[in-house]
Amino acid sequence: FTQAPDTNITTPTLTIQNGASFTSASGKKVTMRVSNLFSMTGSTQFSAGDLLLLDGGGISLVSSSTVTLTKNFVMEGSTVEITTGARLEATGDITITNDDSFSLIAAVMRTTTGKLYAEVDSLSLTSGSSLNAITGITIMSANTVDSNSGSAITVTGGSFEVTAGGQIEFKEGFNLAVRDNVRIQSSGTINLGPDGFN
Repeated sequence: FTQAPDTNITTPTLTIQNGASFTSASGKKVTMRVSNLFSMTGSTQFSAGDLLLLDGGGISLVSSSTVTLTKNFVMEGSTVEITTGARLEATGDITITNDDSFSLIAAVMRTTTGKLYAEVDSLSLTSGSSLNAITGITIMSANTVDSNSGSAITVTGGSFEVTAGGQIEFKEGFNLAVRDNVRIQSSGTINLGPDGFN
């Protein structure tokens, strides 16, 4: 599916699967009002300028599916699940709000020039997953932040800030690389693992 102008999609559920692709002209905006779930599976491809995912639905990317944006990703939804080699990459900012669960499992979320802001109920990075941003990463979690061995957060040109209402746990083998400042704040416990983290 190839679309040149800005695109508006309203549906409870949108599924792209089995190697299919959705391409909007570079710089064009795709606005999805998905109340249930936007899912991609089976090595599918999605590319556009901006992607706005609204109306409270979730996003699920699995099986090496890739979202590539030349501008920004904005989501006001319920869940983020990116697994099994899937990637979400934006040139600009990544902004996620009103999210219940944010989970990366063997997956990548990356912005090449912008910042990443996530306002979530809980966040989990596992099995070699990574968050990458240029100008900063801010995570506001109502409950827990959990990063397992082999996962990484990288900020190459700014600061990293995480605030949680519950436990923050960076397990042994987790890698944090930040150019400027690091701020870790929790109303619960902060666990850096038996030997800390890199």
